[in-house]
Amino acid sequence: VHLSRDARVLVWVADVEAAHRVFARDLAAGRPIDTSCIPPGTVLSAGYEQTALTPDSRHLLLCLDTAVRPKALYRFDLA
Repeated sequence: VHLSRDARVLVWVADVEAAHRVFARDLAAGRPIDTSCIPPGTVLSAGYEQTALTPDSRHLLLCLDTAVRPKALYRFDLA
């Protein structure tokens, strides 16, 4: 679970059908953020954090490993 610095965006990772799925919620607007562009796979930890948000909460950073994408650091737009 990761809360943005401004407490506007909450991001979490859950196991769904044997793969990690990333979910996000805009707490200020009270609505979910579409994360369907993030494929299911294995979200890897970098130290103790699985995810990171940019200071403006517009982008999510995570290390993701999937069956069709190599293990790498990815940036996804949440805006």
